[in-house]
Amino acid sequence: MRTLIVLALGLACAKEAPPPQQPSAPPSPIAWAFDAPPSWDERVSLVENPQPGSFLSSRLFVLAPRDTTVRPQVLLGIVVYDSATWARVAAEPGPPQGDSLLAVAGQVFVAGLPQSNPFAEGSPDFLTFDSLAVPLERVRQGFRVLR
Repeated sequence: MRTLIVLALGLACAKEAPPPQQPSAPPSPIAWAFDAPPSWDERVSLVENPQPGSFLSSRLFVLAPRDTTVRPQVLLGIVVYDSATWARVAAEPGPPQGDSLLAVAGQVFVAGLPQSNPFAEGSPDFLTFDSLAVPLERVRQGFRVLR
């Protein structure tokens, strides 16, 4: 009788399923900095990770318009993707999601700039937006990875 009990316990243990594998956590984004133009000091705010997405992290540099009927507008977005995700996003149809600034250790840093000025032509906010907008080359110059 004792042998049967041990045998039954042995079979029960042998049929136990292995513990489920935990999905690997996404890598922590590499720290980075952007030297914003001094002209941004008064009107541009920084918004960290405004919404969840397929990226590791994001920062938006947002202009608050004087016209309160218009919502704040993004002057620059810097998004960090893992390399595989960026490859998929970059291959999607439609306008590009941004321009790759740098790829380091399996992470891609992408700058997104506005395609046009969203304010009414000639308005004070239109003029401000144009004066604060930066070209991609300026973003490249001011961007750096921190180690």
